[in-house]
Amino acid sequence: MLETSRLLLRKWRKEDLEPFSRMNSHPSVMKFFPKLLDKSETEKLTLRINRHWEKFGFGLFALEEKLSGIFFGFTGLMYTNFNSFFTPALEIGWRLDQNFWGKGYAKEAATAALKFGFENSLSKEIVSFTSRINHPSRGVMNSIGLCYSGEFEHPRVQKGSSLRTHVLYRISSEDWNNRI
Repeated sequence: MLETSRLLLRKWRKEDLEPFSRMNSHPSVMKFFPKLLDKSETEKLTLRINRHWEKFGFGLFALEEKLSGIFFGFTGLMYTNFNSFFTPALEIGWRLDQNFWGKGYAKEAATAALKFGFENSLSKEIVSFTSRINHPSRGVMNSIGLCYSGEFEHPRVQKGSSLRTHVLYRISSEDWNNRI
């Protein structure tokens, strides 16, 4: 578990599934993803997240607001290995319930996850990527110190989709350690 001034980044609980499923089926939350996820697809995603934790000892943390105790999404690190010029790689990612947007929680949680990744020497580099048109996530990437590193066509997004062209951001452990 990680802790910030306002957040707990923790392992997943069974009771997280219902609010996570609501998030994954919400058009605003999933605007920059190829499709909404139903409850069954959310369960499969949760199993994949938990398997990553079991295999590597880290993964996507469930986010909980300290003040309210409410689960509202995830932030963390996962290995990604789809076919691309930068994979395999350690990826940082996040997804938050729309009721928790605009509070700085994504930046706060992602900064804690980056710190965890580099302090535990999980990789010499951490990447993040999103569809080119996802300006909110690109803003988070910039705010936590990742640098734009180019574009690629995501092989898991349908050709012709406005979401297929992705941007890649990176940060090295050296850049993380040298930041002011």
